[in-house]
Amino acid sequence: VSDRLAPMDRRVGVAYVTSDLQDHAVSSDLEAVWASHDARRLIFFCAWSSGGGSSRPLHPRHPCLTNPAGSVLDLRGMSGRKAAEALARQKVLLIVDLHGWTSGHAMSILSFVPAAACVNFKGFPWSTQASFVDYHVGDRISTPAEHVQHYSEKLLIMPAMYHVNGHARRWKIPPAKMERSQVKFQFASNNMSTFSEGVFILCNFNKQVKLDKETWKTWMKVLRENNKTTLWQIRFEDVETSLKQEAENEGVSSERIIFTEILPKQQELSMKSVCSLFLDSFLYNAHGTAADLLFAQVPLLTVPGSMQQARVASSLLLHPLRSMSELVARDVEDFVQLAGKLIERIEHGSLRRVHHQLHLSSHSSSSGGIFDTASWTEEWERSLRGIGEDVLSWGRRHVIVRG
Repeated sequence: VSDRLAPMDRRVGVAYVTSDLQDHAVSSDLEAVWASHDARRLIFFCAWSSGGGSSRPLHPRHPCLTNPAGSVLDLRGMSGRKAAEALARQKVLLIVDLHGWTSGHAMSILSFVPAAACVNFKGFPWSTQASFVDYHVGDRISTPAEHVQHYSEKLLIMPAMYHVNGHARRWKIPPAKMERSQVKFQFASNNMSTFSEGVFILCNFNKQVKLDKETWKTWMKVLRENNKTTLWQIRFEDVETSLKQEAENEGVSSERIIFTEILPKQQELSMKSVCSLFLDSFLYNAHGTAADLLFAQVPLLTVPGSMQQARVASSLLLHPLRSMSELVARDVEDFVQLAGKLIERIEHGSLRRVHHQLHLSSHSSSSGGIFDTASWTEEWERSLRGIGEDVLSWGRRHVIVRG
């Protein structure tokens, strides 16, 4: 596609490309950003591409329709070339791709280079290794400088965290914590005796596809060393029988491993809040789920891995304005030791600083921290302008955004 560059306007033109503007977790989080975009600084398109997403009409109050800075560009049903030509006619400076190589991706569109630069953001936390993707979004924790060699793209380093969420917009403040008895009633068909008072509820609500052997063995070691604990998971894949057997093999009674169906959306955070501690997975951290638990004021224990997808939870916990470094282990051995200490401290009510930080973050979404989407959006707009200036000078450099 020719005519890639339009003259630099006072406002940066951006197209967010996604195959699902409604039911995709990434798009749901971006709604808060789209609602916050400042029409004085930026104009944006929500480019709705083919790829198997929801076909329902957008709600009239969708922020891509209600924000004066935004509009929807429907690319569904078009070939990659036709969709790229339609994008190019908008003369946007930047494309922000929300899928990477995941299901519903738009690589057949992006390969025609319909804008001056393409930014890989959020949906695919790896390098695309695609010559037509110019930038990859991260932060000082999830994509540290020493990892730059892993990326074919130039890095855009956000000042605090790259993983934005829409929790404050969706819920305002955390919903009321549900009582254990209510959770047991909701899942009456399950063996919920281990949810009784006096049992310490550990949890992990990631899909089991994120689970690796080392993570499972480490969780089982935590359960072995802390007898009054149980582990709650969601039944995403058909693995319950095999994982319960693996628990027995590791010396942990299968009755201490609880699986339930996917939680009702309206009650999800209230039910998750009955947990005392979330144990993260190692090769692929909790991302959106981590934000869920922290918004529900449940401490999360993680250990940073070697790649971005394994460092996102650490990025959230080490936010410079709301740091909870006591929840970030140095390595797997430290993870087990920290879990035991945290269980003891939570039982005795002595994890006050962490609980205070969680309360401040989830109840004061306008004062900085994990859930301050408005401040994050301002930083994001400055980031996009920084890329725009880089592109128009015909350069491609790593961009570090200062807080």
